[in-house]
Amino acid sequence: PAVEIATLFGELTWNVDFDAAAEAAGYVDCAYTRQYDGQEDASAPYLCPECDPVFKATVTMTAGEADCYASVTTAAYARNEWVGYGAGSWYRGAAENYLLGLMGGATATPDEIMVDYEVASTTEFGSNVTYHVTGTVALGTGTGDPMQGYAPPASYDCGWPKANPPAYGGDWTVAFGQVLPDGWMLDQCDEPVRLHDFAGKYLVIDVSAMDCGPCQSMAAAEHDFMSSMDLVGIDVEVITLMAPSLSDTLGVTPLEDLQAWADTYGIEGPVLADRGYGYWPVGLFAEASLGGFGYPTWLIVAPDLTVIDGGVGYSSWSGIAVAIEEHAGG
Repeated sequence: PAVEIATLFGELTWNVDFDAAAEAAGYVDCAYTRQYDGQEDASAPYLCPECDPVFKATVTMTAGEADCYASVTTAAYARNEWVGYGAGSWYRGAAENYLLGLMGGATATPDEIMVDYEVASTTEFGSNVTYHVTGTVALGTGTGDPMQGYAPPASYDCGWPKANPPAYGGDWTVAFGQVLPDGWMLDQCDEPVRLHDFAGKYLVIDVSAMDCGPCQSMAAAEHDFMSSMDLVGIDVEVITLMAPSLSDTLGVTPLEDLQAWADTYGIEGPVLADRGYGYWPVGLFAEASLGGFGYPTWLIVAPDLTVIDGGVGYSSWSGIAVAIEEHAGG
């Protein structure tokens, strides 16, 4: 349902300053302007933990597209961007499921954000340039869906449990002994699923990719692992976070691939289209605490949602089973 949400509207101008060599080759300093019309997007806060909030914005080039923007790139500009402000900085991303990048300085009041920063770069034509980005975007309120379609339903068509825990108030990093950050992703029934709805049982978060051989082997043995947990009376759910391929780990996994994975390997648990959650919060944790990130990477989460173990790669489920049994019996 539509509720009150934060909005953003305004223009930012990229003032392009070519270096002397580029100017000698005929390039001329110029400017182009983007207009941003944004609505609050609270569906993937881990993509910019510093931002409060993130805005998904429709972007229109209002000036300089032909006579300036075209002199630095042949790429079409992104019609949608994710932007935000936090701790004196402006953040921006032009692709779904990617971290928002720290762009530079900005100043905020309750009514507006004033952006003013410089960044040096090289154009695709080999020219060295400095971009001075300036402008003001107004902040307001409107009505809409802050979850951008990812608010979970009252009950799940696929039959998943619905713990309905309080809203997550922690940070968006994964750490041993800390509560797993919440997340919202589509399942094989084409519904948004909230990770924290699985509180109350042991969870194995399995970060996989469709064409990953070890991921396929892990999935093929999942049913036997689940049966072994049933035999010892421990309630476990395996939640698969699926990337479309190893060459497109931040792409959008199609619904038919989620269902095909479940059907192929006889998986009865949720297979979710990863929205950068497995790649960023879990992946950064793996890099820092597990010796590196790869596919598959897995976490073991206790019934109170604290992270108790993790690993990268797959040889068998036995180590995961032992870790869960030892924790449950401890």
